[in-house]
Amino acid sequence: MQTTRLPKKLLSITLAALAVFAVAPASQAQAGVLGQVSFMFTFRTNHQPSDQEVFNATWNTAWAACRQQSSRTRSLSLVGTPGAWLANKQGLTTQVVWNCHDNP
Repeated sequence: MQTTRLPKKLLSITLAALAVFAVAPASQAQAGVLGQVSFMFTFRTNHQPSDQEVFNATWNTAWAACRQQSSRTRSLSLVGTPGAWLANKQGLTTQVVWNCHDNP
C-alpha cells in the first residue's frame, strides 16, 4: 500500500509546484506597470542627448508626474523619446515617455 501512496503524493507535490510557477510570472507582470506619463522637455544642448542624459535630466519630472497619477508609484522606467527633436533658442525639445511601476 505504501507504493501506491508515494506516486500519488509525488504527483500532487509536482502539480502544486507547477501551478505556483505558472501563476508567478503573470502576477508579477500585472503588478508592475501602473501607468505611463509623457511630457515635452527641452534639453539645453546643441546635440541630441544620450539615453543616460535623457534619464538624468527628466527623472525628477517623471517621478512627480507618476506620483501625481498614483501614490502607489515606487519606481520608474524610461520608455524613450518617440517624438521628433525640435531645435529652438533654448536647445532641443522632444517628447519623453516614462512607465510608472508599483514595484521597487
